[in-house]
Amino acid sequence: MGQIQLPVSFLPGNPKQYTVFQVNGQSMEPVIQHQDIVVIKSNQSWEDADEKIAVVRTDDGFTIKKVQINHHRQQIILQPFNIDYPVLVLDSDWNYGAFLIGTIALQLRFF
Repeated sequence: MGQIQLPVSFLPGNPKQYTVFQVNGQSMEPVIQHQDIVVIKSNQSWEDADEKIAVVRTDDGFTIKKVQINHHRQQIILQPFNIDYPVLVLDSDWNYGAFLIGTIALQLRFF
């Protein structure tokens, strides 16, 4: 698709901890829009992702959502910002059928 050069100062820590995705969809609009570029810092800790926007791999592919942990119900809720999209609830067996890729470190939008 192309390349984007970012100053290392934009990516604290080891640059190899980061992955870049181009958003394909509208579930996070208006905050994150279709074709925005997001830089994800790798992190597999659901606790660290709580209340942050994250990329999660599910059986259906990759999704970007706000992570909310409900400890009482032992659920992870993946919340879209766009109210036209459903909330995803990951069950309490702590395998969840999903894999946390990481949280958003940087968002880019080109006009």
